[in-house]
Amino acid sequence: MSEPSAPRVPWPLPPAALALLTWVGATTASRAVLASAALVVVAATGGALASRHRLVGWRLLATLLAPAAATIVACAGDPRNVGWFGLLVAVGWVALTSGPAVVGGVVALVAATLVAQLLLLGPAPGWVTWAVGTAFMAGACAFARRQRQLVDELRSAQAELAEWARTDERHRIAREMHDLVGHGLTVTLLHLGSARLALEDDPAAVGASLAEAERAARGSLEDVRDAVATLRAEDGDTPRPPAPTCPRSWRPTGSRAHRWTCGCGAASSPTCRPRAASPSTGWCRSP
Repeated sequence: MSEPSAPRVPWPLPPAALALLTWVGATTASRAVLASAALVVVAATGGALASRHRLVGWRLLATLLAPAAATIVACAGDPRNVGWFGLLVAVGWVALTSGPAVVGGVVALVAATLVAQLLLLGPAPGWVTWAVGTAFMAGACAFARRQRQLVDELRSAQAELAEWARTDERHRIAREMHDLVGHGLTVTLLHLGSARLALEDDPAAVGASLAEAERAARGSLEDVRDAVATLRAEDGDTPRPPAPTCPRSWRPTGSRAHRWTCGCGAASSPTCRPRAASPSTGWCRSP
């Protein structure tokens, strides 16, 4: 898995924290002014390079060696110096942006520094406190990094799931539109074929076949319009209101008055079907 990106914080903050803690450590230890200034410049420069370029991993650790060394020189010999917090800043910075191997490396370096101070200056409770603080900082920041990774993976999985759902929905719509249009066209073609075959032998049946073909075509068109209106409603658009339904056995004649007549003989014929109202007027009437 690739390294996560550095935390999105203003880049001057981490080097400013290192420089401030180095200055506090040098002042507390009563270092010379020029020496203190040099240590602050080293800490600020190294931190600025790492933060400005958003380094991670071993490159970040190598770049922070100079600021960490400046902090150690400024605070050496006094476990009560609060400037040691600069090392914790460096440890947390690495743990937030780098993998376990790099975090283990920075913790080992800080532990070696504290052990060296303990051996050179003799037992002091402060060194154990700093060691515990270093371990806690590394663990907490590594845990926060892992949580950020999990959030990124969850967002990626949600995006993939949403794309899969959109693809599945497109396939479902394609199937439904195919069923709607295919059924209507099949029925229409059957009636048109019947009308063509009956044109010479049974002219009276031609009208009935053409009427049924027209009915099937209009029904398919209304189904398609209703499906499109439903999709628009799901997308947040205002759906088109459904056309009113005319009484059974009535159909439009195509006249300008939009008069509706029975398309299948007598009004009581069992083969009559409900018809949609005229799309242009939205109403129907008997002759």
